[in-house]
Amino acid sequence: IDGDNDLDILIKNEPVIIWENQGNLTFAQHVVDNVTDAKGVGFHKLDGSSDMTYEVIVNQYNQSSPTNILVYTMNNLDSWTKTVLYNRNFAGDDIFFDDLNANGSADIISTWDGSSTGEVYSLIH
Repeated sequence: IDGDNDLDILIKNEPVIIWENQGNLTFAQHVVDNVTDAKGVGFHKLDGSSDMTYEVIVNQYNQSSPTNILVYTMNNLDSWTKTVLYNRNFAGDDIFFDDLNANGSADIISTWDGSSTGEVYSLIH
């Protein structure tokens, strides 16, 4: 996540946290944000820069509206800039990434499984 080519761990929790791999089986905890009801989390290269850092994407879902898809851009591991990418009732559960329109940029796919229906949203980048 931080661009140093070692394995970091992203955990969906309250708060959303990253465990930064410091080598020798040691990890440092960094808080991305205290997001209530984080359902799906992921990280992907969305901004098109060559800095080798990734954005953290959080699907926030609860039984009341509105819920959001949030994108966090890393300033450093202890400082993140939050952008509300999508604001909708019941934004989603899981989050996936693919280049749906074949333009070379990652698109965000969000799922929502309601009590009687399931929906898939795609955010084309």
